Amino acid sequence: VVFDDADLDTAVEWSARAIFTNSGQVCLAGSRIYVHEDVMDEFLARLVTAARELTIGDPTDPETDVGALASKEHFAKVSSYFDIIAEEGGTIHTGRIGEGWVVEPTVVSGVPQLGRVCREEIFGPVAAVASFASEQEVVGLANDTRYGLNAILFTENLSRMHRVSAALRAGTVWGNCFFVRDLRAPFGGVGDSGVGREGGFFSREFFTEPKAVVVAIGRDPK
Repeated sequence: VVFDDADLDTAVEWSARAIFTNSGQVCLAGSRIYVHEDVMDEFLARLVTAARELTIGDPTDPETDVGALASKEHFAKVSSYFDIIAEEGGTIHTGRIGEGWVVEPTVVSGVPQLGRVCREEIFGPVAAVASFASEQEVVGLANDTRYGLNAILFTENLSRMHRVSAALRAGTVWGNCFFVRDLRAPFGGVGDSGVGREGGFFSREFFTEPKAVVVAIGRDPK
């Protein structure tokens, strides 16, 4: 979620990392991006530029930003969403189906909130960008999903950061960053994104079961 007071340099950089790292094949990938209507055009233009500047190539090359998808089957699945984008009336601002199981970093807008592009986990380098007008509206949009692993907020207003973080249905909320993690902190999701938490004390609780042991000290059954 990008609010109108966000530092757009920060928002674009982290948003691009969140969806295009590992070709979008990350459980935490930020595939839905909601941007305040006052900064929508500028943010969208910057994100498109950032996507086009990424280097596509051999993942073993340190200069490569985006490589191939994990398998032929997964490439076919992610590629199928390009037809879905067209069917749902979306606009592709950059990105296409490449060769060698590559899907180029893709930015789309105009897809419906209830459509498949917004509601399904594509698990590829495809970002759907939409605008919002108010804090209340965007909380509703962001929470309108069966998933709930993580969310990212961009705002310079600390009160808003805490208020919206509390309202979002997600296991982790990052503010003005992405995937900055303390391994002692709880990690996990809600809804279809998880069944518990791991990390530090929470790992012990998640991976173990409590047991009650009752031992009689005396022998009198009374």
